[in-house]
Amino acid sequence: MKIIEPEVVSSHEAGVGAYARATKAGTMRQLGPRLFTSNLRDEPHAICRRNIWRILTGYFPDALLSDRTALELEPSPDGSVFFVSGRITKMDLPGLRLRPRYGADPLPGDYLFRTGVQASSM
Repeated sequence: MKIIEPEVVSSHEAGVGAYARATKAGTMRQLGPRLFTSNLRDEPHAICRRNIWRILTGYFPDALLSDRTALELEPSPDGSVFFVSGRITKMDLPGLRLRPRYGADPLPGDYLFRTGVQASSM
């Protein structure tokens, strides 16, 4: 039985070495810093957009969707995702622009949008 891995994986999950070897062997490719995929057919921006919430929580586990992203529950047309986090390093990936900012911690009215992703109730 073949084990199906997620379409995108972070080297935080298994270490850089394994994914670097797979990339060199041509069975994976790198999408961004410490971010890899085994999907060699689709365009990188399409892969990132499909996996936005997994990618977001991989880089920013404390992310709380805010602003436009909390209202629309999807990236803006230019790929921007706005959220509150304790780490405010902006990150650009194929098809995505992760835009963290400092803000209040989650409040009782905020809700779980996807596994690991909370959204501000505004």
